[in-house]
Amino acid sequence: MKRLKLFILFSLIISTAIAFGQNPTINLNASTHNTEIEACGYWFYDDGGSGGNYSNNQDRWITFYSTDPTYNHIKIEFASMDLGAGDTLIIYDGPNTSSPVLIRYSQANPLTPANSAVQATINNPGGRLTVRFKADGTGNAAGWNSAIGCIKMCQRITPVLDSILTNPLPTPDYYINLCAYDTLTLAVKTDSSTFPDNHIIYNQTLANTTFAWDMGDGTTLYGPVVSYHYNIPSGYNVSLSIIDTMGCTNTLSFNFRVRISDNPITGVNPVPDICEGDSIILTSGINLGNIVVIDPFTNEVTAQGIYDSITFIPDGPNCPTQCYGTPVSFDQFPPGATVQQATDIESICIFMEHSYAGDLSFKIICPNGQSVILDSYDQSGGNYLGQAYDYSSGCDPNNPQNAPGTPWLYCWSEVSNYSYQGTLNVVDRLGPSPIPATDTINHTNYLIPENPLSSLIGCPLNGTWSIEICDLWGADNGWVFEWMLTLSSSSGVAGWQYSVEVDSLDWGGPYFYPINDTTVLFKPDSSGTYSFLVTAYDEYGCIYNSNMPINLNVIPNPVVDLGDDTILCNGTIFTLTPGPDFDEYYWSNYSTTPSITIDSAGIYSVTAINYNSSGSVSCSSSDTIEIMYVPVASVDLGPDLCVTEGPIILDASQPGSGFTYIWSTGANTPSIQVNNLGNYWVKVYYGDSNACGDADTIYVKLLPTPIINLPEEITACHNDIFELSALQPHNPNLYTYKWSIGLKEPVYYVYRPPVGIYPIEVMVIGCDTATATVNMTIEDCTIYPLVIVPTAFTPYNSDGVNDYFHIVADGIKKENFSFRILNKWGETIFYTNDPSFRWDGRYRGDICPQDVYTYKISYTTENNITKDEYGYFILLH
Repeated sequence: MKRLKLFILFSLIISTAIAFGQNPTINLNASTHNTEIEACGYWFYDDGGSGGNYSNNQDRWITFYSTDPTYNHIKIEFASMDLGAGDTLIIYDGPNTSSPVLIRYSQANPLTPANSAVQATINNPGGRLTVRFKADGTGNAAGWNSAIGCIKMCQRITPVLDSILTNPLPTPDYYINLCAYDTLTLAVKTDSSTFPDNHIIYNQTLANTTFAWDMGDGTTLYGPVVSYHYNIPSGYNVSLSIIDTMGCTNTLSFNFRVRISDNPITGVNPVPDICEGDSIILTSGINLGNIVVIDPFTNEVTAQGIYDSITFIPDGPNCPTQCYGTPVSFDQFPPGATVQQATDIESICIFMEHSYAGDLSFKIICPNGQSVILDSYDQSGGNYLGQAYDYSSGCDPNNPQNAPGTPWLYCWSEVSNYSYQGTLNVVDRLGPSPIPATDTINHTNYLIPENPLSSLIGCPLNGTWSIEICDLWGADNGWVFEWMLTLSSSSGVAGWQYSVEVDSLDWGGPYFYPINDTTVLFKPDSSGTYSFLVTAYDEYGCIYNSNMPINLNVIPNPVVDLGDDTILCNGTIFTLTPGPDFDEYYWSNYSTTPSITIDSAGIYSVTAINYNSSGSVSCSSSDTIEIMYVPVASVDLGPDLCVTEGPIILDASQPGSGFTYIWSTGANTPSIQVNNLGNYWVKVYYGDSNACGDADTIYVKLLPTPIINLPEEITACHNDIFELSALQPHNPNLYTYKWSIGLKEPVYYVYRPPVGIYPIEVMVIGCDTATATVNMTIEDCTIYPLVIVPTAFTPYNSDGVNDYFHIVADGIKKENFSFRILNKWGETIFYTNDPSFRWDGRYRGDICPQDVYTYKISYTTENNITKDEYGYFILLH
């Protein structure tokens, strides 16, 4: 069997080469060596033929020519070529091996789409081509598979892709990969690279040249540059035919396979709700159980030829013809392509109806005459093919009695994984009638060929194929509506298939953590509804989004807060509430209410639950609190105290033990003794909790019983100045002084008392009260003038006594009076003309410092004697 090892052209050729009927075969062997053959429409092989390797140690040549006056130039198109190391196939542009060499094929210069066709040039008016094959003795290979045709004498057309305008560019193996949303732009150059012989015989211009692009889906676009968008993602065979003004077509085939990917995301399944703080693993894959269902786009491009002329199959024995052909000519396969193996043929299907299937025989005949009997006549079998009418009315297809019934589809195949119902000779007499139709979708009810399809190996694909149907028994007829030959997409000859792998997925949002290529961990940081699209990136660089978003609900966990551990006072009733509006509550005391009331110590816990909308997911949170009860402190230090002597006991004692006492003195005993006046406070609470406590404050005034040291009697002159003092030696300002004359100072400064005998009473009030009476006898002891200046005063000691500096002046005239005070630098700091002045010890608003000060007094007595006197006094702070 000739295997196509190195290169198989997948192009679909529209050839203008002339051929005659079914193509005969020429092999370059010993019998054809050094011969000339008229060869318009031949298959051309090495000496191994279509199925074997060539022999070693040969050097042979052959010349091909045409006698057709119009198609007088030879063209050879190679479908495949496999040459061993050191072996060479040479093609000469002329009648012998001395002619110019057009090409040398070898392992160093293998067959490619750019050199797959060779034709006699315009410099070769005879149009002959000579082929020479040289093989050494070290090894052999499959050789070549080609077709020979006759063409007009044409200037060469060798299409060259315009790599600047074409988008996207094809791969090195001539595939163009597209995304479903892409638009394909194809462009071919129009310069000398495409028309290398231009202007030698005639002009090839854009105006007289047709560029026809077969886009593979029934659409033909025209022009050197075309753009096209495929509506259906699939595989397409695209070819370019360039036809110049002479009707000549491109020398070389110019073909591509377009592979279009489609969205591999075929489904998105619901994602279960999760609780806040939880995570979920999301998977993608081909199984329907995945969240994102991925089905890498796979496509099969099947080569198929169809005979679609309705044909009447009359009652054989009673009509002139018993056997009827259903011929169809195929030219869409690569030149020279042959059936390589039985599995290249996917199916042979016929769409027909006929009563009594046992009357028929079926045989498929390929272009070179090879054939396979699909079903032989067995003279039995009354089951119908399709819904046929059970009568026969002569041989005239136009007779209404011979009207066609309803055809069903029946297919022969040898594909191993299809389901078969048997040979037709078996099912035409056993089983149901009509015989069950073949299901080409689910691949069931196929028929087994009576003879193996391997007998078709070597059959040319292009040319005329036919199914011969013979009716060998009377009284029945039927109709053939169409039949089709389908090649396997995996054969590599005409059909093909591809699959577009997914490179990666993007899960379209934050909180996704990849685990592997197909699995991610989704772990959001808060509750809510998350919606995201999954994006797939395939090996073509295409980007596809899921058609619907993935929605994931994260149910919020209940926010349960019973608060901090709490200390309560004995007898307190307390309510525990974890929070509002939860769906369910479960307390440690078996309560299920939103809150509970407690009155005893213990550890209490609650679990709160929220459900999602369907109730299928529950989210919970818990909290615990410890409640402690302690005794309540009660403190009463009593009213403020005023006593004459200490110590004084202040008592904050509580019944029982375990209380903490904090006194303002720093003591921590239940009671304290104090010997000083002041404010005293105490705080009392149980243990160290600082709870259920109490506090009190008391002011303690500690004042000895007042002592008044005044004489019972005083005799003085009316112009004397003296003082009566009830000032107390300890805390004198805390005592209250009340003189009978209305004075409330501790000292009564007597100034020129009136003449007479009268009592002066004083009352000193502390925590006790003391009184004293002074009987004063005041006599008239006038001696003029009388001026008395004090020797000291204390304006700033805050005792309220002797706060002002003043003098006693009797027997002087006021209008001639002046009094001046000087500091130790001689500056006058006080001056007055008023004998009754009172100085507060300030100079210019500022307090004068403690010091010795000098004074000068000037006055005139009532008997007109003027005097100036000096002295000093002390200002004490």
